[in-house]
Amino acid sequence: MTIKIGIFGLGKAGKIVAQSLQEDEQFDLLFAVNNKVKNNDEFDFTVKPKEHIEALLEHYKPDIILDFTSPEAVINNIDKLQKGTGYIVVTTGFTETQLQILKAYEHLKLLYAITISDGINIVMKLCEAVNQVWNHADVDIIEQHFKEKKDSPSGTAQELAKLFSSPPTIHSVRSGETVGIHEVILATADQKITIKHESFNKKVFAEGAKKAALWLADKPNGFYNVSEMYK
Repeated sequence: MTIKIGIFGLGKAGKIVAQSLQEDEQFDLLFAVNNKVKNNDEFDFTVKPKEHIEALLEHYKPDIILDFTSPEAVINNIDKLQKGTGYIVVTTGFTETQLQILKAYEHLKLLYAITISDGINIVMKLCEAVNQVWNHADVDIIEQHFKEKKDSPSGTAQELAKLFSSPPTIHSVRSGETVGIHEVILATADQKITIKHESFNKKVFAEGAKKAALWLADKPNGFYNVSEMYK
């Protein structure tokens, strides 16, 4: 069965995901919502500003929405979704209050993906495992991203920090076109463990988003964390 997809947000990641979806017969990309697209002729699917969200949802009735916008936009968008819609939230910076709002939408299939990269999710599992044995170690997290990235430290680094018994020190680097590097260093007086993940390009977002859509498609309504995909 082909999964019908809509996208909220056509930034760098959203465009790469859109292209990948169009090349994959498992998916049918119906529309995207974006306010900064000046020339819709570059796309062979419908692209409209946010004022058209409700009309697009009513007309296309997507199975899954991928949201690459912002926490504020997500809170505004979620009210417009129809019962049973799959909603994959791929953005960072939510407050605990905002997360509680998302969790209250029990009539949706909502997947909260602080990071959509399967490699980073594997790193998180490794960090959990190491912390169970080495919960006395000093922990530093070094994260590097492109210089225009708004949040610092990254949402992924903050999520990694939550996995350790001792609060880690996070070091952020913003330079050039670095896609994403996360390095976790655990050290005792006598030895050190380093766990490092590097994204070479933004295609990792496309592969992760497609995997998430396939995983969520047949799930019952409810709130899911992306970590549940990697149990």
